[in-house]
Amino acid sequence: MLDVQQIRYVCLFITPEGGSLDISGALISLSWLESMEELAMKAQATFVNCQMEDGRLLHSVVRPGGKICILSDYGEGRKEVFRGTIWNWTYTSEKEKLLKITAYDDLIYLQKSKDNRYFPAGQQTRSIIESIAGAWQIPLQYQWKSIAHGKLLYKNKTVGEMIFDVLKEAKSVLGENYVLLNKGGTIYILPWGNNQNVYTLSSRDLVLSTQNEISLDSLTTKVLITGKGTGDGRPPILATVEGQTKYGTLQEIVPFTRGSSMLELRKKGEVILKEQGQPSETMTIVAPDIPLLRKGDLLEVSAGNLLGSFYVTGITHDAGARKMTVTLQRKAG
Repeated sequence: MLDVQQIRYVCLFITPEGGSLDISGALISLSWLESMEELAMKAQATFVNCQMEDGRLLHSVVRPGGKICILSDYGEGRKEVFRGTIWNWTYTSEKEKLLKITAYDDLIYLQKSKDNRYFPAGQQTRSIIESIAGAWQIPLQYQWKSIAHGKLLYKNKTVGEMIFDVLKEAKSVLGENYVLLNKGGTIYILPWGNNQNVYTLSSRDLVLSTQNEISLDSLTTKVLITGKGTGDGRPPILATVEGQTKYGTLQEIVPFTRGSSMLELRKKGEVILKEQGQPSETMTIVAPDIPLLRKGDLLEVSAGNLLGSFYVTGITHDAGARKMTVTLQRKAG
């Protein structure tokens, strides 16, 4: 476990010329976060609007469109944990004289940009994602599995929506989880638990709190596989896949899709029950910060009522408090 007392954080402003300006001394607060639902990593910071060595005030230099870089040093040298573009900028001149910024890594451009794309039936997940990344000139390391997709037509969709749609369809057939990360400007698509260093959090490591929530909101106990309807008629039921109906009937439908076999449709139903056939469990842990911990990482926990192996599904690093808030999903088996 890292020694929280050793951790140091550095915030740099990247100048238009490519140089760097250390603005750590003006920091009041600093955090960065990511989740499975969002493509881009986000950072937030608040600064005192101090005067710089050349006489200019900070708010006149740190501007929207510029970049910030967050480095962490915990005794092994500085390592970059975030680099992104200043997207939102707020300066309050009355009393506090504070500058607040929100920045996103480069995937924000895919999250905000719309495009039109067509992919004929039979293309593999990897080749589709490579095509999208190549069109936007973003380096890609694809280290997950693939399936053959049906015809895909996207009109006025964000690039991020396209990527997530393709990966989620593959996941619905494979039944395996993926994580999409930006590392140094390269998109990595990896299976969960791909981290080399598996950290352990325990009560001895000064874990601050744990929390469990269990809900039936997303539970599915029965899946209908339906065929292609004719006219305004009701689509025929081709098959039924049942789960734990002891919770009552909570029904989902897998509709017919062109080019899909009954085996593939049934597999989708089985994956739905695998992922949603149990009451959902949300787990959160607050602990000393591990600056390099990312979403999708495997984490060992022995604290409170959490014991075993877990995957990180979301994380917020708070540099000021030197702590992190992590949402977890229990590793099956």
